[in-house]
Amino acid sequence: MRLRFSVWVAVLGFLLLVMLAAVLRLLPINPWDVFWLFVTVACAWAIVRIFYSEKKDNIQYDIIYRHVLVKCARIMVGHKMVELVPGVHLVDGSIGCNTYLIVDDGVTLVDTGLKGNVKQIYGCLRKLGYGPKDIKRIIITHAHIDHINCLSSLKAETGALIMASDQDSEVIEGMRPIRGIGGFFGAFFRLLRLYYRYKPVRVDVRLKDGDKIDVLGGLEAVLLSGHSAGNLGLYSRERKLIFSSDTIRVLNGKIAAPHPKFTENGEKAIEAIERMAGLDFNVMLPGHGKPVIGNASDKVKELCHELKR
Repeated sequence: MRLRFSVWVAVLGFLLLVMLAAVLRLLPINPWDVFWLFVTVACAWAIVRIFYSEKKDNIQYDIIYRHVLVKCARIMVGHKMVELVPGVHLVDGSIGCNTYLIVDDGVTLVDTGLKGNVKQIYGCLRKLGYGPKDIKRIIITHAHIDHINCLSSLKAETGALIMASDQDSEVIEGMRPIRGIGGFFGAFFRLLRLYYRYKPVRVDVRLKDGDKIDVLGGLEAVLLSGHSAGNLGLYSRERKLIFSSDTIRVLNGKIAAPHPKFTENGEKAIEAIERMAGLDFNVMLPGHGKPVIGNASDKVKELCHELKR
């Protein structure tokens, strides 16, 4: 007997409401328990739709269900890593934002992700043969909650140097509030912050435009203000790669300007993309979406031309 689509949606919607209630502490249950139940149900739904759906002739449906199944499987497996270029690893299944590990003169962590991501980071470290104390530096590309939520616990457990832009350091240290957004999404994210609480951390090294970090042949801080006042790119001229932060979104293999709702200054964000287009790099490692491997700076130049039209 096949459950109808509407029943699956109702079940998943109910679990989302229960998870939200748990986050708000309206129910005495662990939100992560509900989350894993949600993932399990989503997997079951995708499997049923792939193998038993009466809409086998509709390829679009099949692709969607397979995509859901793959995403859920990646979440449940966890602790994977992908070596993008020698010495640079992506923590696969990272929660909140892309998290990168640079293995060069110890381990450098780029961004921290949301609550729960520490486990993912440490799992990848173990596979590389390292432990938490081997993390010497944590570089924050910008002070949005999805990039800094785990910073306090990581600092306490690793003792690493915290590095961030001069402009965003005041937010990280709690001297200025983390930027919020308005409207319905703003209200939703304010509720989420009750669960994703942030504990301020002192920044050990305040990076200015042009400062260099002694990894990857000299990793240069490039100020790309717009998405946030102190949004940083990290550029290796020797390796021809850039950690682009949220300066550029990567959606289904295509690049785009950052989402306006989450961007502090739209005009400066476009200027930041133009500045990136003036650099020479083959690899772009974004804060969200898949890394762009090969001719990355050419693609950024093309985006600049599109934005000027």
